Order: sequence, then structure tokens, then C-alpha cells
Amino acid sequence: MTNPASGFGINDLRTMLNLINVFVARGAIKPNELTTVGELHDKLTNFLATADAAAKAAAEQRVEQAEGIATQEETING
Repeated sequence: MTNPASGFGINDLRTMLNLINVFVARGAIKPNELTTVGELHDKLTNFLATADAAAKAAAEQRVEQAEGIATQEETING
């Protein structure tokens, strides 16, 4: 999902999360910055998990709808 107006989307948030992980692993974050960075990391992680769950649910719903339409067509066309 990308916002057409800004070109900013879910994959950009995943990139930000990956960058945070790299920065922390390389020691680029100062100790007094860890709380703020950790909070942002947690927010991104939770947001992305929610977005992934919503996308999965929407995809499952589309499959169920398509299966229902196919079943109805089979019944009609016999």
C-alpha cells in the first residue's frame, strides 16, 4: 500500500524499522536516545503487524467472495 500523493507506503515503514535495527546493532544510537528509538521501533512493529493482519484478512475475504461467486455460477450453470 502506497499513498499515491506522497509515494510513501508500508514498505517505507518496513525500511525505517530495518534501519533502526541496523543502527542499534552498529551502536549508532546513544544510550540516552535508546528509549525514544525503542518506542518508535515498538510503534512501527505494532503498526506493521496490524497492517499485515488487515491485509491478510482482506485477501482471505476476497478469496471467500470469489469462491462464493464461483459456487453460485456453478449452481446456475449446472
